[in-house]
Amino acid sequence: MMAASTTEMSWSPVRSEQSSCVRAATFDKRHRPQAVDPFALLDLGDTAVALIVQRLRRAARSSIPVLLHGETGTGKELFARAIHEASSRANGRFVAINCASIPEGLIESELFGYRPGAFTGANARGALGQIRHADGGTLFLDEIGDMPLALQSRLLRVLAEQEVTPIGSDTPVKTNFRLISATHRDLGERVREGTFRTDLMFRLHGFAVTLPALRMREDIAVLARRLLDGEAPALDHAVELAPCACRFVESLPWPGNVRQLKQVLGAAAWLSEGRFIRRSDIELSLEGTASFLAAPADASDMTGAPGEMVREPGSDRLALLASLRRNRWNVSRTAGEFNTARTTIYRRMAKLGIVQPHLLDG
Repeated sequence: MMAASTTEMSWSPVRSEQSSCVRAATFDKRHRPQAVDPFALLDLGDTAVALIVQRLRRAARSSIPVLLHGETGTGKELFARAIHEASSRANGRFVAINCASIPEGLIESELFGYRPGAFTGANARGALGQIRHADGGTLFLDEIGDMPLALQSRLLRVLAEQEVTPIGSDTPVKTNFRLISATHRDLGERVREGTFRTDLMFRLHGFAVTLPALRMREDIAVLARRLLDGEAPALDHAVELAPCACRFVESLPWPGNVRQLKQVLGAAAWLSEGRFIRRSDIELSLEGTASFLAAPADASDMTGAPGEMVREPGSDRLALLASLRRNRWNVSRTAGEFNTARTTIYRRMAKLGIVQPHLLDG
């Protein structure tokens, strides 16, 4: 069975007895820090993320299902945990299940549980199932777009009736949980393909947000500093990006998003000598990645005005990329900043290896 990725938490996790693809956490309110804002570590200055956080703060106070959409690695589970911790169910369990990682033959027993002797190889004591483990708390179904079609019908019935029937039993058991789901798939497209139920999509789509890809965010430098702060205890000293390394990090498309940035920065922190991480440390930690991650070898400053192409080696790419990000990849507005035609911007993008985010395979 594939192991699920783990996420750093402020409280100690308690693993499910059934699967490494399932993560559960319980919270003792006597030891819960006071006046903690669970969204504070997520809102670092990006305009789109700030708006999402504002909406999710309100959603957390309700019991409406939340659907988080975004590319792999954008931090969907972090946002799900923040919703849970900001809700009235914060003292209950947060149970996370990766629907794409659990083998299809096991996902039904993982979710719904089973009675003793329900099938060959079953635990002699039976199992509650993760839906019942989430009773009083939050059930997070990650990669819901990859849930097998046959299981979608059973999940829909659970959501509609607020009760679950274990495998091998005819007696339903009442359950009460907050549902948060996440996917990098286009559920509408999955519906058209016949691999996802329309009624389940609408049931999940109570409150939906799309997390921006890292390459679209304005706070990459701040996020990088925050991630490096997390490496300091293990390193026994603080580390930070040198200016040229910071500009390099901001110029990359990061197809693996925040997850990839965290991994690359962690490796670079250990590769660095002293307090500052150099561009060469970042490049070394990126070895073996796709060629489009490489930016021109340059450590120069972008010293001109926002709309001025600085004629230093490699600075054209930085200036154009900065303008495109400011304008949310609107090529017409970017062309206006440089007082040139859109076709010229497209040619420069092709020459400098800049690809519009919607054309990248996330």
